Amino acid sequence: DRDELILAVSLENFHRLVEFAQRIEEEEPDPGQALAKLLHTALDMRLNISLGMTASRMFSSLNGSAEVEQNRTELVATMGRILRRAQQAGSVRSDIDIGDIALALTALTRSVPADAVELHEMAVHRLIALILDGLRPFPSTPLPGRPITVEDMTEIRNSFAAGRYSPAAND
Repeated sequence: DRDELILAVSLENFHRLVEFAQRIEEEEPDPGQALAKLLHTALDMRLNISLGMTASRMFSSLNGSAEVEQNRTELVATMGRILRRAQQAGSVRSDIDIGDIALALTALTRSVPADAVELHEMAVHRLIALILDGLRPFPSTPLPGRPITVEDMTEIRNSFAAGRYSPAAND
C-alpha cells in the first residue's frame, strides 16, 4: 500500500535525521556549525524540515502516527537545543525560534522545482547558505512579530490537517 510505504520511508528518514542531529549535537563544538550541518543534511536527505507540512497525501500518511510524532518531537528538541547553544554563543540571532527555521526551510524546499536535479541541488544549498547568513546576529533588520515557536508550528500543521490552509491558494 502506497501510504504504508510513504510512512515507512518517512519514519526511516526521521530516525536517521534524529540520530544525525543527536550525534552532531554531541560531536560538533561550534553550535553555529552544528546547526548549519544539520540543515544541510536535512536537505540532502530530502526531508522537509517542517516535518510533515508537505503534500496532502504525505501529510495524511504521517498524521496521527505515534512514531512520526515521537521522532518529530526528538528532532525539534535537539534542533532547539542546538539553536539555543548557537544563540548563546552569539553565532545566531536571538530573536528567532525553531519555527522560524522550519518555515524558512519549508519555503525553500517548495520554491525550487526538482525537475533539474543538479540545478535543484545547487539552488537549495545556495539558498540555505543565504538563510544561514540571515540567521547571523550582526547588523540585521528587526524581524516583525515574534519568534515562531514549536507550538506555532503545531498550529500550522493542524491547519493543514483540517484543510484550512492550501499553499496553492496562497501563492
